[in-house]
Amino acid sequence: MKSCIYLWGVMLTLLAHTGSAQQTSLYYKAIYLEAQRSAVTHKIPLDEPTKDVLRELYAPNTAITVALLDANPLLKDQFEDAPGSGVSALRQPLAAVGGLNVTNLADGLAKFLIKRSKEELSVAFFQGFKDDLKKYPELKVLFPNTASFIENIEAYNYASFLQTLREGFQADLMSLPTGLRNLRTLTPAMCLDGNKKCTERLAAIENFFEKNELSILYVASTIVMDSLQAGANIADILHAIAEDEQTDKFQDVSNISNAVLLADIFSSSLRSKDADRVWVTRTELKELKNANRLKLFFGMILQKCVLEDIRFTINGNNVSFASLIKAEDAQRYYTYLETIVSAGTEVNQVVKDIRTKKAADEKFTSDNYVQYLNASVDAVQLLVNWEPFKITIPPAQLQNMTTILRSAISVYYNIRAENYASAISNIFIIVDHTLSNSYEHKEKILRYGAFMASIVQAESADQVAEAIEAVALPAGSASIKKSADWNISLNAYLGGFTGREYLAEKTTDRWGTTRGIAAPVGIAVSHRVYTASVTAFVSVIDIGAVASYRLDDNNTADLPELKLQNIFAPGAGLVIGLPRWPVSIGYLWQAGPALREISGGAATISSSTNRRQYIFVGVDIPLLNFYTKPRNK
Repeated sequence: MKSCIYLWGVMLTLLAHTGSAQQTSLYYKAIYLEAQRSAVTHKIPLDEPTKDVLRELYAPNTAITVALLDANPLLKDQFEDAPGSGVSALRQPLAAVGGLNVTNLADGLAKFLIKRSKEELSVAFFQGFKDDLKKYPELKVLFPNTASFIENIEAYNYASFLQTLREGFQADLMSLPTGLRNLRTLTPAMCLDGNKKCTERLAAIENFFEKNELSILYVASTIVMDSLQAGANIADILHAIAEDEQTDKFQDVSNISNAVLLADIFSSSLRSKDADRVWVTRTELKELKNANRLKLFFGMILQKCVLEDIRFTINGNNVSFASLIKAEDAQRYYTYLETIVSAGTEVNQVVKDIRTKKAADEKFTSDNYVQYLNASVDAVQLLVNWEPFKITIPPAQLQNMTTILRSAISVYYNIRAENYASAISNIFIIVDHTLSNSYEHKEKILRYGAFMASIVQAESADQVAEAIEAVALPAGSASIKKSADWNISLNAYLGGFTGREYLAEKTTDRWGTTRGIAAPVGIAVSHRVYTASVTAFVSVIDIGAVASYRLDDNNTADLPELKLQNIFAPGAGLVIGLPRWPVSIGYLWQAGPALREISGGAATISSSTNRRQYIFVGVDIPLLNFYTKPRNK
């Protein structure tokens, strides 16, 4: 009686799911087919419902006959001519939502604009961003909302629209996985006026997606990010990757593509109809221990592999995976299924916990994230462990796959937790493991992505100001001179000097020793020499007296009135940038400046044009880069 009830339960379940979007897993098919076996002939009647169960294993319009099934060594002699139902499974996505943190930016912007010396630099940065959006079509693909907004306002108006711009930043960061995947839509024809550098850059990206099998893993990572945000589980994600055009494009030539397809076949074959589970349980799997059911199961796996034409290149030979499945080894293959289902048990539990928290409107915690990440990665590693079938994935390749999977899951978690800076870092781990050799301009994307993340994550006006200052006047800019072949910049040096000075106002002993604080500002043309730099420097002004005064008293609000002629100090010299440190030693000849000292709120100004030559040791402070020629590798 119990077995009869069980049989009707299986049949009703199959009937209830007929016509749904996703086919029932091979596990349930094997259970169902075995239940149809005749107690008299010990064979399964090949009626229409049974044919429907088997139909997905063969090409469309294939006539399902006993002779056809007997051609499969594991299905041979298991079916007979004679006459119940269709099949399907269930998919329940777990929704993921994000929030928008809107803070008062006006105060921070005002504080930033008060710093008049930095105002033009921040405008220059935004203008540069606008120019780069024209020169780099890939930036438009990655940041479409930002591009649409920035292209329609003038650089000097960015301060007024920063709050709106921030919302665009967040929208683009939330959808960055889709943007990364859409890079494959780029073609050289999208370059403005056929720009040669742009054309070469986009041709390299196009070539990556057309000819490099690592593009499968790159696209797979973006599917993982998007699918997790949509609430999909690891099996749904694996199926989406298997169905993607990138996987299909490389099937004839790539072990990675065939590995994805084969993993999906095994994953799909063990899918549970329980919405709280990914794969069947260990208890359910034991139903396959029956020798006939196990042969049915792996017979259908074999046929699925034939239909999908799963092949691997092993020691230079192209081998069909179906040819590696042997009827006599079916019991040994069962151990492989046990490892998958055991790993799936933990995934099932984490998914159930997440669903429960979602129903209670509780937050997805970092602990949930770590559990899901580890469980999913472990499950995938076991899923692609095909040693029972005499196929081994090289350890380096497996490590690369798991690193990308972990990073992709981390991107999802960090975006959901609004840790956008960390998400950008995770994305660049993926890029380094896939696209890096084909695209040499990822630093530009990182710069703008990190800037956008800093603005969105800012929790106070001061943090907004710091974010803009950091990108407009980045710390460590002096190192550019020592890493690029050539660099031209607006530059300042701040430090102590000692030398000789000619005082025109004196009638005797006009040359004398001088020392103090120098702060020349001018144009620097620098060339890298090993790990140091050599700079030809032309000074325009020198505010050493002001700097000296501020070093002594930084709180006094007012300075004595100064004019440009007071700090005008044309000159020229040679500067050596020391390795590793933003410190330089230089020689400079100058005419002026007329401003000699500020003391007690009063300025000492010379009425004659003085001259001086001196050696200084100072901090190298690039203010604005005009040109950089990267180092030839």
